Amino acid sequence: MLATALLPTAIASIGALLIWSWRHELPSQVAAHWGPDGVTRTEPVGVTAGILVGLGLLLALIGLVYVLSRHAETNGARTIAGTMSGTTAFVTVLVTGLVAGQRELADPFDASISPILVIGSLGAGVAVAAVAALLIPRWTHNSRMSTLGEKPTVPLAGSERAAWTQRVVAGSPAIVALLLGAGLIAAVAVITTIWGLLIPTGLLFAVIGAMYSIRVTVDERGLSVRSGIGWPRWRIPLDDIRSASVVPVRPIRHFGGYGVRIAALAPYQGTVGVILRGGDAVLVERDGASPFLVVVDDADTAAGLINSLLERTRD
Repeated sequence: MLATALLPTAIASIGALLIWSWRHELPSQVAAHWGPDGVTRTEPVGVTAGILVGLGLLLALIGLVYVLSRHAETNGARTIAGTMSGTTAFVTVLVTGLVAGQRELADPFDASISPILVIGSLGAGVAVAAVAALLIPRWTHNSRMSTLGEKPTVPLAGSERAAWTQRVVAGSPAIVALLLGAGLIAAVAVITTIWGLLIPTGLLFAVIGAMYSIRVTVDERGLSVRSGIGWPRWRIPLDDIRSASVVPVRPIRHFGGYGVRIAALAPYQGTVGVILRGGDAVLVERDGASPFLVVVDDADTAAGLINSLLERTRD
């Protein structure tokens, strides 16, 4: 709660109070938006301060709702906390710095944006995002890093139907960086009214949407992995699977990073992996194709159900 709600609110409030304390040293209207040719719009000091507070409260609310939801888990909460707090810090430092530069300025249209201020604001956003993510305690960690190649089974009667499904949420530094980067670019676009910046922002959000979460399902049809937005997706028919095992995955060490990867080195050389975080994974050996694995909580049950379904079809 500290990282997701109090931190964004406190940062935005401090910035707003600073701006309000300078009101007697500022023009009646301060520069609010910039374009290629300089300042394009001004607004009252109180409006600028109010927008900062509103932004902090909005991002704090988004983070708080996520963390209090029953689906929240550590990696997702860290991603949200880092994104909300980091974005708030970036915008607050940038806006506060821009207003500070207008103190004792007679004409707000003479205000300018310093590249140093933008770089410093980005640095502040990244630093606060890292701190916010570290403040989130780990409250769920079901992975026990099973020994390589364990092939579990689950009790399954001959006529019994069964299915297993679970949602996996990313918590990697890469996703945090993408979210923070997209938010910062969007904030710059709004502040400067350079709307072309929204194009790369949209592309970043598309990548994040595709790989932020996945739904893993095991049933009589086989193994299915689908992105939270429906694409990309993978379906491995039960008939193509030889066996399923539970294996430990260290994303950097084994696959060189996060996302959709192909391992270049042992022990998973040639294996296709869908890796949003580290931990136990379901690995399936396939006929005529490379092994496939996906990191997921309760990998024992998922792999066990696959093996039990395979045994039943072979009887």
